[in-house]
Amino acid sequence: MNDIHDNYNKIIECDEYKARISYDTQDHIFVGEVLDIDDCISFHSKTEDDAMTSFRKCLDSYRNIKREINVLEKIEK
Repeated sequence: MNDIHDNYNKIIECDEYKARISYDTQDHIFVGEVLDIDDCISFHSKTEDDAMTSFRKCLDSYRNIKREINVLEKIEK
């Protein structure tokens, strides 16, 4: 019997970023992957509604890390 989530695949957007969300039927979670960037960023949530919140938190962390790296690179030069 197929689960409604077996073929779940959705693109969401936040600011200038996009992510693909799929459903992991084995772990029963939504898994997201940020698209079109050079880095590998993923996130997960228990519900589809929480996926956007997880995406935003993930992006906030990513931006903070990128800022820190940029600052460190300037200091080391």
